[in-house]
Amino acid sequence: MPELAMRKPENLFKKLQEVNLEKSLVRKLPTQKQVEDWIRQAALLPRILQY
Repeated sequence: MPELAMRKPENLFKKLQEVNLEKSLVRKLPTQKQVEDWIRQAALLPRILQY
């Protein structure tokens, strides 16, 4: 999750759209608001694994 927490919501949302357009992986994409919420939640999670 640390990688997700560092993502920019706009860029991730755009990439999700591009990949789904090419590969038709899902019928309904998440909204940009949902992607922003995922990133916000990932940033709040405690780190469990330490490298």
